[in-house]
Amino acid sequence: MAKRDFYEVLDVAKNASDAEIKKAYRGLAMKHHPDRNPDSKDAEKRFKDVKEAYEMLSDPQKCAAYDQCGHAGVAPNMAGAGQPGFGVLAEDGRTFFFGLDDRHVIDGARGGNSARWLNHCCQPNCEAEQKGRRVFIRALADIMTGEELFIDYLLDVKGRRTAAIEKLHACRFGALHCRGTMLAPR
Repeated sequence: MAKRDFYEVLDVAKNASDAEIKKAYRGLAMKHHPDRNPDSKDAEKRFKDVKEAYEMLSDPQKCAAYDQCGHAGVAPNMAGAGQPGFGVLAEDGRTFFFGLDDRHVIDGARGGNSARWLNHCCQPNCEAEQKGRRVFIRALADIMTGEELFIDYLLDVKGRRTAAIEKLHACRFGALHCRGTMLAPR
């Protein structure tokens, strides 16, 4: 099941002030608090959703990442890595492979490789730079401690781009200037 929009959870506008977000959180947290609803699993779930939404929207860095890339901007476990020619197809529109050259590929899903912690966003804050057999991640702007790393996958799919391929690699993160796909422009 898809997560609800954090602004919807708190019933505030996307341009709500910090005070409006805090007021909405306090009211909903009191309403759904488990101590006030001891026998309600629904109230417990809503309380957790309200708490999560407030934690994201009350933190300026997390809120900016969420506003730019949706839930993926604040998800700690999204997978992926890539750059032009670096990504390869994978199930569910995620890639764990980071190609170094025609013969070598880093598998981010094996051995704790950190390549899997780079999320796709059409407005990235870093990019890959290859020097020999090593890959470096270079910041495009200042990145604050704890801020999520985003890279534009620009996946290169060999052959025809079918509707199924386009759907598999759709960008769902909603950046301001999103091109709607993780695939590289042709």
